[in-house]
Amino acid sequence: MKKFILTLSALSILLLCFILLNSFLTTKITIAAGPKGGFFDTSALLLKKRLKEKNIDLRIINREDTIKIINDVNDQNSDTSLGFVAQDLKKVQYDNVEAVGSLILEPLFIFHKKGLDLNSLNDFKGLKLGVGPDNSGTRLLAETILQLYGINQTNASFVKETHSKHLDMIQNGNLDVGFFLLPANNNFVFQLGTNPNLQIFSLDTSSVISRKFDYLYAETVKAGGFDLINSLPEQDIRVIALPVNLIAKKNLDPSIVVAISSILKQEFRSPNLISDAATFPSMDYINDLPINKRAKEIIDLPFGSLPFLYKYLPFQLAGTIDKFGIYLSYILTLVVVLRYTGFPYPFRVYKMIMYHTHYKVLLELHAKSSKSRLSRKDLENLKVSENYFKKDYNPNFAITKKETIAENNMALKLGKKIRKNYSERK
Repeated sequence: MKKFILTLSALSILLLCFILLNSFLTTKITIAAGPKGGFFDTSALLLKKRLKEKNIDLRIINREDTIKIINDVNDQNSDTSLGFVAQDLKKVQYDNVEAVGSLILEPLFIFHKKGLDLNSLNDFKGLKLGVGPDNSGTRLLAETILQLYGINQTNASFVKETHSKHLDMIQNGNLDVGFFLLPANNNFVFQLGTNPNLQIFSLDTSSVISRKFDYLYAETVKAGGFDLINSLPEQDIRVIALPVNLIAKKNLDPSIVVAISSILKQEFRSPNLISDAATFPSMDYINDLPINKRAKEIIDLPFGSLPFLYKYLPFQLAGTIDKFGIYLSYILTLVVVLRYTGFPYPFRVYKMIMYHTHYKVLLELHAKSSKSRLSRKDLENLKVSENYFKKDYNPNFAITKKETIAENNMALKLGKKIRKNYSERK
């Protein structure tokens, strides 16, 4: 048992040294975000700032084609470990991606220049529509909604500029309608909603549309939501919205998932135009992706709570133990199983080799003692070899137990015969 404890202690010390060393190293990961200044980008910058406190360096890659972010995260050869999605994902299966959580709902705000009498999307035919750049979330959702009413580039003019340019074009009279897919807490939304040159369009069929697409949600911007004093909007406005989800590679370090999930709980729980406080982050809006179990565990905990390790240890140390703890549990389980099945651990293997070596020495000394007198060196070797064998030897390793006991007993008998032969030749 003493040798077992020593072996286990040595393994534990080595692993602990590795854990301590690893806890001081900076972890580097990459996140794919949208255009600079957008919600994806500002959220990535927030994560970068907060993760730096935990010795995690987050590199941000900005891209215009946001609907392709998930492809990078799904690619095993890509360095991109994290990203944002706000789109329908049913048509493609992403085997290497998990959802870390939904951060917020993004309504599709529709603003038009004042003076236009627009009561339905049917009235958008023949107008200049700002639908957003190619492969952007705004463009994809705007076209999806417009197609329900038979509106396309053959009966309307599609303009593919950014949100800020669409705003300028509407104010200058160069655009009739602009589609703005923005989170409900975005300052730009309030600028739009209080702009005297713009009027917000209420999508009164949002509930019907949401029942056609399971990733869309019918929401309401309450009267006065933009400006209580001036009652803007003057009445409730119906919008269609979709969730912004943070995604990660399936093999992302669990300690990083814990860090990110705890940050999400602190930074994305505030109320906004269409959601109550503590609605987000959430797993309730995840439909077409597997959920990261560790992230769900953190999000489901009461606010301010953390798993045991992270609550009582410095984050870097807790994270490293969390990362390698499973391997330590495997080692401990294996050692215990091998111990109680009698499997020879390293020291015992060495001892078994020495048993065989000294048994061979006894055989040689027995042969020599039968023919001639043993020398002083031979007697010293005899004494050393005899000490390796015991009268009540009971090996634990069941597979070779019978053979080992027989060899032990034979060695004891050989020792007696050798001494008898030596006595007779004195």
